[in-house]
Amino acid sequence: MNGLLLVALVSVLTWAIPYGVSIPLFTRDGTLRMNPTLFKTIMVAVLVAAAVLLYRWLYRSGAIATWAVTLPRFALLGIVAIVVNVGLDSLTIIPKNDMKMLAYILDVGWVYLLLIPASVFAGWQWG
Repeated sequence: MNGLLLVALVSVLTWAIPYGVSIPLFTRDGTLRMNPTLFKTIMVAVLVAAAVLLYRWLYRSGAIATWAVTLPRFALLGIVAIVVNVGLDSLTIIPKNDMKMLAYILDVGWVYLLLIPASVFAGWQWG
């Protein structure tokens, strides 16, 4: 599989896995079943764990080993995932919750910054 396609797949999965985990945590009418702080903690843990495992898989697959073997390039892959995650949120979470972009960044979006150290950590361990 093409390395860029794998990067795109991993980026989408870093969004889809936490999204899928969150679905049963809401009632059918969209009410959160638990304390919001606990929910956010669970989502951050799921995001980071999924990202590290996905990046390790990506780096070990060898599909990008020829061009992504430096610290800045590992960080770049995290930045790509942030762009994909925010893009997907802008199609789903932001309109559904009628959020303004600033409110989204302060409440949810900043957590995606963790994708950069997750990518660097997984890459550093792989390299």
